[in-house]
Amino acid sequence: MLKLPNYFQNSEITGINRQPAHAYFRTFDKRSKKDSSLSLNGLWKFKYFHNIATADDEFFTDGFDSSGWDFIKVPSCWQMEGYDKPQYTNIRYPFPFDPPFVPDDNPIGLYIHEFILTDSTDDILLTFEGVNSCMYLWINGSFVGFTKGSRMSAEFDITKYTKTGKNTISAAVLKWCDGSYLEDQDCFRVSGIFRDVYLTQRPKDRIDDVKVTFDFNEKLASATLNAAIKTKGHPFISASLQSPEGESCGSPSSTVEGIAFKVDDVVLWNAEKPALYTLILETESETIKIPVGFKKVDILGHVFRINGKPVKLRGVNRHDSSPVTGQTVDADFIERELLLMKRFNINTIRTSHYPNSPIFYELCDKIGFYVIAEADIESHGTVCMDNSDYKIQNFSVLTNMPEWKNAHVDRIMRMYESQKNHACITMWSLGNESGYGENHIEAARMLHAADPSRPIHYESAADVYHDNLDTSMLGVSSRMYLPPYELEAIALDENATKPFILCEYSHAMGNGPGDLFDYWEVINRHDKLMGGCIWEWCDHAIKKDLPGVGEVYLYGGDHGEFPHDGNFCMDGLVYPDRTPHTGLYEVKAVYSPIVFDFIDSSKGLVNVRNRYDFITTEEINLFWTLERDGVVLQSGDIDLSGIPAGGERQLELPLQLPNFCELNCTLNLYVREAKETKWAKPGHEICHAQSFIAVPSKPQKQLLHSCEANDTERTIKITGDHYNAEFDKYYGKLTSLRSLGVEIITNSEFKITRALMDNDKQWGNMSFTHIEQKNRLTELSYLGGNPLILTDTAIASPGKIPTVLAETSYFFNGNNEITIKINAKVADYINFLPRFGLCFTIPKGFENVSYWGYGPQESYIDKHRGCRWSRFDTTVNELFENYLYPQENGSHYMTKRLSVTNGMGQGLIFEATPHFSFNASHCTVESLQAAKHPHEIVKSAETYVIIDYKMSGCGSNSCGPALDSKYRLSEKNFEFEFKIKII
Repeated sequence: MLKLPNYFQNSEITGINRQPAHAYFRTFDKRSKKDSSLSLNGLWKFKYFHNIATADDEFFTDGFDSSGWDFIKVPSCWQMEGYDKPQYTNIRYPFPFDPPFVPDDNPIGLYIHEFILTDSTDDILLTFEGVNSCMYLWINGSFVGFTKGSRMSAEFDITKYTKTGKNTISAAVLKWCDGSYLEDQDCFRVSGIFRDVYLTQRPKDRIDDVKVTFDFNEKLASATLNAAIKTKGHPFISASLQSPEGESCGSPSSTVEGIAFKVDDVVLWNAEKPALYTLILETESETIKIPVGFKKVDILGHVFRINGKPVKLRGVNRHDSSPVTGQTVDADFIERELLLMKRFNINTIRTSHYPNSPIFYELCDKIGFYVIAEADIESHGTVCMDNSDYKIQNFSVLTNMPEWKNAHVDRIMRMYESQKNHACITMWSLGNESGYGENHIEAARMLHAADPSRPIHYESAADVYHDNLDTSMLGVSSRMYLPPYELEAIALDENATKPFILCEYSHAMGNGPGDLFDYWEVINRHDKLMGGCIWEWCDHAIKKDLPGVGEVYLYGGDHGEFPHDGNFCMDGLVYPDRTPHTGLYEVKAVYSPIVFDFIDSSKGLVNVRNRYDFITTEEINLFWTLERDGVVLQSGDIDLSGIPAGGERQLELPLQLPNFCELNCTLNLYVREAKETKWAKPGHEICHAQSFIAVPSKPQKQLLHSCEANDTERTIKITGDHYNAEFDKYYGKLTSLRSLGVEIITNSEFKITRALMDNDKQWGNMSFTHIEQKNRLTELSYLGGNPLILTDTAIASPGKIPTVLAETSYFFNGNNEITIKINAKVADYINFLPRFGLCFTIPKGFENVSYWGYGPQESYIDKHRGCRWSRFDTTVNELFENYLYPQENGSHYMTKRLSVTNGMGQGLIFEATPHFSFNASHCTVESLQAAKHPHEIVKSAETYVIIDYKMSGCGSNSCGPALDSKYRLSEKNFEFEFKIKII
């Protein structure tokens, strides 16, 4: 049995012999001209045990034989390396709530690694940038120290424990400790030494810490950089400052605390143009380079400002998450994520809900992001600690326990100390969903005193969670998932005096979010509203290779773990491999930095607004097209240069409108990068906009040919010039359509449901997935000598009165056309329907799809701003959006024409006035509904085409507000008419 001091179940102990937290910086040895740090990443000896009682008790002693142990990669999460199980929970603690105690069966990982030291008089510092959940450390058999706080650096001075030559690190890492009660974040629970480990050799006389602050003149034209320096010993320090172009600027002067630089004509840092100076501090043997950005954050009245300008934070929440390595993500991985965010117009990241790797902040400084830096604190599980589903009264249990004050303060102040010099840090956050009480209040006071230059955020301090507690040290107000109308009420509330941010909103789970546009209509109207951060950036999943299946992505419960919260971790704007969801294109459109107001589209009069806060339009250009029915008639380029930040310009495009169109005439505007940037190549599309232009419709003159009907006992058979149809009188539906001997339709039926989206909470218990159709009546008559079939259909679920009554007419003519007209009546007890449409089964081979509607990605009534209306040529397979939790997908909003054909050009054209939505898929609604993973979907060779009168919107009700009424199919009576043309 491994005998460990019980530090891991004592909330007042946050670390033993750990060095005080300090600013992150790199040091360079002037003698070797190399980085002073030596990476210890690589293969370490490792042994996993289910609990401390079974662990090797002498593993840290000199001469211990670890030859039979495994090797494990460091950094890594041991669950991703085949030990233990990853476990996903959202709110519930994955162990009994009995603070500070954790289960006896508490898995432990033992690590051993050797390193070589040459003879030196330097101090030796050993840094672990992240260990989950706590670690006991030995060097050469001697106990060095202990650390908690999984996502923060822990540095140990190991000088007196080391020797010249071979040295041995031994570490015991526990899966759970009392700190885990403060690490109840919504993510997979994984363990181990999961971030970088390195040694740093530093001289006895050295700089231990640097704190950079700025003083600006009134117009922010000049500034003074103040570097407060803490030292060990008595180093001689020289300092210089380099401009963003690498030129020397300013002369240093001594201050009581350190060194200052006066900089005239200062270039300010912002996320749009992240200008970084370099502060260089030198001692006799070391050089330290600290990137610094001159930036001022302040609040004027109720307006949040950066560098004196009101700024909107167009943000996302981001977790460390890889489908292969768990929470272990390296610099390349992080950089790829950040560059992708920039390409989709995101300017803000909330580090939900813990400090990230130091490299993350360095990259945000360079690439340009506003970061809401969050402490490693979430104790959300207290709300259900007494078997309640969610008891808000229990929210503040831990933050009001005196014995947990050290833990709260330690995590918040260590975050501050390590990140304080980063230009990207725009606000501090005290954590997430942990109530508000004395421990947070004390930490907030300390943080505000340490850094009054940046506001503090904490959503759980909202007055809905407590009564009359001190929030004076918090600079902004915050809430989660308010509907837009409540957001507007806050903006208009004169008693709400602080800037307001939605730290989480527009829950991006599955097919969504569908409410982004509405939020930003409100946010852009009011100066008090700072913006918001979408929940969240990526789907969390574990990538596995299943025999006979191949690569799959697994979520909560797929590993046999308990408890778990299923697929609630699949709630991002990108898939686990960072392929964008269609919702990310909606974000790109709504977060667009360039906005167009169409004054008179028919005359080409357009107003351009530059919504960038700091940069002009010098490095972007505008490309425009005029389309008729999706075909480009005109195009051109416009020079947009010279529009200042926040400015606007009116354009007049030389349009030559067509005399007529069949479907739509559109003016399309595309804003593109003119030059290469850090995140995109020239020609990258920043945003687009579109306006419909009224053009006379093309006259339709058609002489109807007649066709014949043969009324038999069971069917009505229709014979046209080039087609044959069969209508089943018993079921009241079209069951066959053939043209030139080729079967085109084999069945048809009404659809009022969809494979439930993650956001479709409202229909989960309404039996819409068990719909039956009852044909009450089928009648044949004639109109103008052509057959007209009338049906009366009841659509109902077991035990319920009919959900919809549909009177439908099918009008056949000899011109290879069928006109379908539906009069529908919806039951009063139905609040609103998922959809209403007709589904046609089309045989194998009809794979080619062309449509005139919103595309190219899927589109819905509340999720189409990232699309454009045009003609798109695709295939049935390409229309499918493969959500990792199967659900409704691939619909296309405001379609006017759809063709589905085989390789010979035979098939169908669907048309409606004014428009319809459609799906074309090899999956039935029922097969999608039944599957829990993509590999479980039963696909067919047949194609199922659903022509919808309407499809209700996506919303974000998986966690956000209910779908807005204007996006619901809530009509009680409606009429729908469309045509089928046989080609």
